[in-house]
Amino acid sequence: MKKILGLIMLAALPVCAYLVLITPGNPLTRLFRAKISDPDAKVIVGPYPLEEDFRLLAQHGVTTDISLLNPALPYEKTLLDREQELAQKYGIKVLNFPMTSILGQKMGDDYEKSREAAAEAIVKAEGKVYLHCYLGLHRSLVVKELAEVKGAKSGNYTAREKGERSEAASVLDAAERLFGLNNYRQALDKLKQLQNPEPNARLLQAWCYFRLNDVAAAQKTFAALVAELPNLAAAYNGLGYCDLRLNNLADAEKHFALAHKANSGDASTLVGLGIVFQRQGKNAEAVRNFSEALKIQPDNAEAKELLAKMSGK
Repeated sequence: MKKILGLIMLAALPVCAYLVLITPGNPLTRLFRAKISDPDAKVIVGPYPLEEDFRLLAQHGVTTDISLLNPALPYEKTLLDREQELAQKYGIKVLNFPMTSILGQKMGDDYEKSREAAAEAIVKAEGKVYLHCYLGLHRSLVVKELAEVKGAKSGNYTAREKGERSEAASVLDAAERLFGLNNYRQALDKLKQLQNPEPNARLLQAWCYFRLNDVAAAQKTFAALVAELPNLAAAYNGLGYCDLRLNNLADAEKHFALAHKANSGDASTLVGLGIVFQRQGKNAEAVRNFSEALKIQPDNAEAKELLAKMSGK
């Protein structure tokens, strides 16, 4: 009986996780949500807006809500649909510029395109703007910084009260923002402040090495993570892209297959597998993987470009 109950609880975990994600007002998520910045600024920055937030924003004259949620992700689509309903209720226009990131790491060419488009929309907006992602800690700050470069004045970012988030989490936030701005060396320097970095910090460190073309250091870091956490799909994925950089196609295929087994819903893994098959001359398999990636993430620019090249368009 205990075994059956254990299996039931295990099967329920994904559902519970989904329910937590689509209720950003829950006590757990509230610990990590940024606070809304200065509501009197031209551009207000914060987390996913609850109804109480929409009420506050409307009172302060916000006319445009710029959302960076990605509807290709099931829980963010649910939130975006709800957001559009609330925005209509309070007379606020929603503009959606999907951005995808894992631990603050940008994913795909669409990330930069959406960042640029969102910043331009902020600059051109006639009234006050509310800019947000999910927690208000990563994607929104990357767009905020670009919008400021373009001349938009935003409110000062205010973190949660002291003590609600650890110093290590604050260091990681800063490193992720630097990574999102392509400042990989500075991100690495920031991560060195952590005495005993958690797996998410080490994963970010590995991607910094990769972007700096230090493939050996990236491989070493990804491999160490895999040794400790055999089901960490993101680490296998990183090893796969390192193998591609070195044109080790057999190893790349093996690592992407392990990543896909651990997390079948990752578009970047399918793109990696597609590239492996393309280089091996297995065009049908390559097309299938690129197409599957687009089903998961319809705006994946890399998958679109590779498919177009293979079809001669």
